Amino acid sequence: MTDTLTIAAPPGEFIESLAAPLGELFLLTKTEFGGITIAASGERWIVLNPNPYAEIEDPDTVPMIAGLIGAAPSYFTLTTSNLPLTRRVVQKLAERRDLVVDTQHGIILPLHEFAELIRARPMWDWRR
Repeated sequence: MTDTLTIAAPPGEFIESLAAPLGELFLLTKTEFGGITIAASGERWIVLNPNPYAEIEDPDTVPMIAGLIGAAPSYFTLTTSNLPLTRRVVQKLAERRDLVVDTQHGIILPLHEFAELIRARPMWDWRR
């Protein structure tokens, strides 16, 4: 099952700076369309892409996200079919306190709070 998480970052954030800490744990490869493939040995990879259309695709979430992070955030999409790898990527990104996640399943939270939920409920599948 392929799923998407939207990550909102402070205005002007670039994908390279967002993904840089992930390079400590995962193999990162630039895609031809400006994204970054995130892989771990022996696992299916996931992709982080800039998403300049997030506000157009889901305008109802914009005020909620702006309330958590401020106006005009930079948006990124994490496309995944590998839940265990996604959990580890979220944990690493959550070391930053200035990111917000929209699960596309009714959850919009600061990413570090979402990561705490994942740690507290290791079998939780937020997609259901």
